[in-house]
Amino acid sequence: MLQLYPNGDAILVVHHRTKPSIKCLVSSTILRVASPYFESLFGSNFKEGAAVRQGECPEITLQEDDPEAMEIILSILHFKYSEKFSSLKPALLAAVARQSDKYSCNVALRPWISTWLSGIESESDPKDIGLLLTAAYFFRSTESISTVSKGAVPHLNLDFDSEWSKHEMTAILPFGIKDALAGEISRVLDQIHLAIQWNERTLGSYEKSYTTDQKLCMKCGRLPSRDVRDDRCRRCSSDVIDSLCTTETRIAAYFRCLETHKLWPSVQPFKIHTVSTLEDRIKRVSEDREHRCSAGLDCPLYKVLWAMPETVSGIVADVNGISLDKLDLDVMT
Repeated sequence: MLQLYPNGDAILVVHHRTKPSIKCLVSSTILRVASPYFESLFGSNFKEGAAVRQGECPEITLQEDDPEAMEIILSILHFKYSEKFSSLKPALLAAVARQSDKYSCNVALRPWISTWLSGIESESDPKDIGLLLTAAYFFRSTESISTVSKGAVPHLNLDFDSEWSKHEMTAILPFGIKDALAGEISRVLDQIHLAIQWNERTLGSYEKSYTTDQKLCMKCGRLPSRDVRDDRCRRCSSDVIDSLCTTETRIAAYFRCLETHKLWPSVQPFKIHTVSTLEDRIKRVSEDREHRCSAGLDCPLYKVLWAMPETVSGIVADVNGISLDKLDLDVMT
């Protein structure tokens, strides 16, 4: 048995269907001060309170609670600190938050909650993101919900809830929070999608043409200069003409580049991939050097390609976290 208070007057048995149970010797007085739930439990209206007042040491079973999370909460309330409590993994933090909310301990744990939530680092793993958001929700921290959700947007695809719904801890997040998160992800993806499509119009505004190192066979199509001999195509002996870098060829080259990096056709990638995945692909697009013309690095195509990462970075920088004030959801009660 875990003795959290030497002269304890009650024993809490924390039972879970799959995890080992624990017994804790506790002080009913400390718990009544810390929590409205325990104030009621050990009050005059319940047998547990009557047993304590009669000098007994009642054994109280807490069903379907997380033993490790409850050990942390009860230890902190009884001033039994441990260094391991300072930094909790997302799964354990979510469990502590859920138990703290259930037993109305958030106010008593406020200094610890501030420490835990301020130590949250940017997560890219979808499961951990869901757990951190769950922790912020059960701790009733509107600021942390906004912070975690803002950091989550680049790393979740639109179907994130199909995975979250399979796990007990993330499945219990309110629909309003998950719907708002999905809406922000969709908004950011739409903006990036629009920026990619808008580049076609930008390229169309450059009318100047440039020479290239390629020839165009009227029968075979475009050919590198090495396949040309005496102004004739080596493959079919047809006449060739100079191939130019024009508005039309630049637009065609742009979409070929997108296709090479699996960004075109654009509908499917934006349905299944995360913002960060698309951002990485766009960065690779900007580094593409397949196009060659007499304009060199001043070619309009290169100007458009190089500007893409900065455009996307600006979109991602403007991501909005979830604002509970805008949701029909009261998480502070």
